[in-house]
Amino acid sequence: MGLYYTAKLNISGNLFSNNLQEIKLKAIPETLMKFSDQQFGEKMVVKESTQKTANSVRYNRWILTDMEKIDEGIIEGNLTKIFPREEIVLEGVRTKTTVEDQIRTAHFFYVIRDELLAFQSTTDINYQVFPRKFEILMKKADTDLQIGDVRIELLTRIDEFKQKLFSQPVRRVLLKFVTPNDPKTTDSIADILLGSRAKKADFKMENFTDDEGLQAKDSDGQPVKLFSDFFLLLERGYGSLKAWVGNRNRPEVIESEKFPVKANIRRSTNKTKTIADIESEVKKIEKLKSSKKDE
Repeated sequence: MGLYYTAKLNISGNLFSNNLQEIKLKAIPETLMKFSDQQFGEKMVVKESTQKTANSVRYNRWILTDMEKIDEGIIEGNLTKIFPREEIVLEGVRTKTTVEDQIRTAHFFYVIRDELLAFQSTTDINYQVFPRKFEILMKKADTDLQIGDVRIELLTRIDEFKQKLFSQPVRRVLLKFVTPNDPKTTDSIADILLGSRAKKADFKMENFTDDEGLQAKDSDGQPVKLFSDFFLLLERGYGSLKAWVGNRNRPEVIESEKFPVKANIRRSTNKTKTIADIESEVKKIEKLKSSKKDE
């Protein structure tokens, strides 16, 4: 079994398109599968400068590789990082510095219907880097602009995050979120922005003067309506939250992305087993969302 971070791929650029379902079910999978063509992939390489020398600039290069549709609803592949590394070799009594490309990969699955991205985090490509590089590559490959910008947000383990958040007075919260792909489904603050055609928003509030800080929970220890809205967005992959809690002068900072939902998926030559694992993990996530909605 392999451990995968789970995230929601949110359509942002063309959120208000009349063809949202076509983007979701056709344009996104087709754009990802473009990378299965090696010649196309080579044109889509994203470079980032890492080191300047007297005679050259060295780059990290990013690309999606090994793309495969393992059934009609699931795509798998690797986010690949190619980077230069200096090596000093001995030639007789002298040393010589050579630069050779090194390759590192992080594997992923994309579940088309659920817009669910499950990806591995590695030393070279961690869970914070992966989403941003994936977004850039998708945007570059969207040559006919059918999709527009996408935003990938981690799913949050709400129970653990809430317990940590409510353990001390909440001084400040900063919520960054995107309007859901399927508007009017969250019954939350995201729907308020929909009428203004907002695609994303930052929401900030604070109280450093009162001992109690912000009122985040009621007398029964349950989240007040606004915080309940926050949690709903976080667990469904529509945003991230940063909070300052505890001592008003030296508050502790906690972040929702440090409480990610992870999935156990085996990569097997038997694709049926892999697909069964993915479907099982998707059901667990959906069941968790349903139980929270009923509370």
